[in-house]
Amino acid sequence: MNLRSAALLTVVGALVAAAPAGSLGSARTLTFRIAGDSWNLGRSDGCPDGSVRYGIETRTGKPIGTSTVCVLSSKKTDVAGYGLARIVQRVLETDAFRQGWLRSRLTYDFHYARGGKRATVKLTGIVVGGTGRYAKARGTVTGQGPMSIDAKGEHPEIAVTVRFR
Repeated sequence: MNLRSAALLTVVGALVAAAPAGSLGSARTLTFRIAGDSWNLGRSDGCPDGSVRYGIETRTGKPIGTSTVCVLSSKKTDVAGYGLARIVQRVLETDAFRQGWLRSRLTYDFHYARGGKRATVKLTGIVVGGTGRYAKARGTVTGQGPMSIDAKGEHPEIAVTVRFR
């Protein structure tokens, strides 16, 4: 790796921006946040439990794309005297960036605080491809963060890391 490549990787890592896979040659990790207000897209033949869209941004809040989450299945756990405790969803997620779309199969695990207005979200899964710079992408996806819920919808702040193979 030459000094220019090393310097670029350092800058990208510091900004935590979503650089396209392969744009820096040896960049093997992509980090971003799924954040902001949700857009409920409803149910469809391909998304039997509905779909929702969120903004994608850098750690500093700069918008860089959108994340569309298609819920393939969902399991809800209620606890007597507590209310909604947990939801586990199997999803197909499409993260759209200027350089292409990244597709992943994920499990979203929501653990709710009493009252159901706040949750901690964890996600894990695999990259299954995409378009543009991500057309042949493969790897793993992890993420975690808080989410608030109100009458306007869900408001996540999930830090996501994609590790490419």
